[in-house]
Amino acid sequence: MKKLGILLASGLLLAAFTAPVYAQSARFVPYESYEYNSYDESVEAPAAYLPAQVITAASLGLEEPFYSLQDVFYQWELGRVFVLDGEGSRIVELDKDLRLKQEHKNFVDGDGGAVTLSGAQGLFVDGEGTMYVADTGNSRVLIIDRSGQVKHIITRPDEALSNTDAPFDVENVLLDGDGNLYLTARSINLGIFVYGPDYQFEKFWGSNTVARTGEALLDYLRKQFMTKEQREKSLDATPVTITNFTIDAHDFIYTLSPYKPKQNTKVAVPGLLRKLNYKGEDLLGEDTVFGDVEWDRLGEGKTRKNQFIDVSVDDQGFINLLDSTFGRVMQYSEDGQLIGVFGGLGSQAGTFGQPVAVESVDDRTLVLDNKKNCLVEFVPTAYAAKFRSAYLKMQDFDMEGSLEDWNALLMENTNGTYAYKGIGMVHYLTGDYSQAMAYFRLADDHENYSNAFVQYRVEFLQANYPWILAGVLVAAAVLALLIRLAVWRERAPTARGYSRMESKYLLPLYSTIHPADAFSRGRTPPGGCPF
Repeated sequence: MKKLGILLASGLLLAAFTAPVYAQSARFVPYESYEYNSYDESVEAPAAYLPAQVITAASLGLEEPFYSLQDVFYQWELGRVFVLDGEGSRIVELDKDLRLKQEHKNFVDGDGGAVTLSGAQGLFVDGEGTMYVADTGNSRVLIIDRSGQVKHIITRPDEALSNTDAPFDVENVLLDGDGNLYLTARSINLGIFVYGPDYQFEKFWGSNTVARTGEALLDYLRKQFMTKEQREKSLDATPVTITNFTIDAHDFIYTLSPYKPKQNTKVAVPGLLRKLNYKGEDLLGEDTVFGDVEWDRLGEGKTRKNQFIDVSVDDQGFINLLDSTFGRVMQYSEDGQLIGVFGGLGSQAGTFGQPVAVESVDDRTLVLDNKKNCLVEFVPTAYAAKFRSAYLKMQDFDMEGSLEDWNALLMENTNGTYAYKGIGMVHYLTGDYSQAMAYFRLADDHENYSNAFVQYRVEFLQANYPWILAGVLVAAAVLALLIRLAVWRERAPTARGYSRMESKYLLPLYSTIHPADAFSRGRTPPGGCPF
């Protein structure tokens, strides 16, 4: 008995010390985790991501501190993470585990002259290690090789901007699979600058459009009666500037723009994220809403208004959006399904002073903090890992594995509507429409419930067609018999007599069949009164 007690105690101690780190750390998350129910109300949810480590210049062993961290980029072909210190005029190269590999600084031009960055804000690195830097303060883009030599400089395309004197304050840069270079400038709202592989300007692309709404037309009419000074002070209906962008593994470009709230709507529209194909068409659509959707029902000023400043897409298609208003990262599936919210403003590990950039490294997320001058790494919890796994398995048509993951997710969060919806989708895709309807009802998903009901109805009709046809034929025969009986009762026993249907109680039915006869003058049914 004593040995049994010792064994039990040892087992409990072993379980305590071998428990997963995320399970223990989740109790001390310094930020709130939530999701949304079917009424667009935020509800508590298990933490999706936890802070794993905080990278500083001191932790990397650098001699100089970071001065102004502005951008972070993961080059998956090289397995390297590049961090841009704009005011420090350097780029720090790390491996996937965020250990220092190289510090790129002391850049030179072709003649050996020193090249210094000034307020650089954007960075992209290609598969060969060539670095594309948006040198914002100097109004140019630098193309730098791994040795630190500037191979090319892109400056303001004056011919394309002949109708404006707006500065070429380029902030973001990226390269597609064909070698085309894309730039955005803060003061220019004509769209994205596109340069060919020869670094020659080709066109503007992907500009935001302006809808000619009734309000815009009304503003136009008002301006016709304004003085010149009044018109100059008024705001024009012009496209909003693209503030940031990224490119995914399939060369789709995601763009961010300043948020423009919809009129006459209860739900706060948090912003404008677009996924553009090669034609510049948005593949996400207006119905896909990103950000906090909770609206102020009680008039207490609690409506959430996000301001997304950066976006990243990992190799599995999951989208990370960085919100500067609350200092949070909101992760979504590629079809707009919220997976988790993590981070926040504060002084603890996992919170930020001023987040400026987000990047994805496999299933991990990196956030750059400009105020604390550090890089924070977040790793998924078991909850988020199971969520991502369930979604990806369903995309790969591994329905059995996806159903297992969704059920495991439901065990951790019985109030989560997403698990119910996921199980419903698995049953829907496998043809079990009755079960799909049951889970869509639990998720309060009216649209998918309606789709499942349509398929269930078709399936029911196909399976019971002979019985339905027989029922229709029997009903038709009974109806024909009733009609013949009605005709027989309607027939008058004598030429001038009344039919059996013209009695006191059946007259209303007779009137619907023969209104003219029933209301003709002078006809008095037996036991009735003359009209």
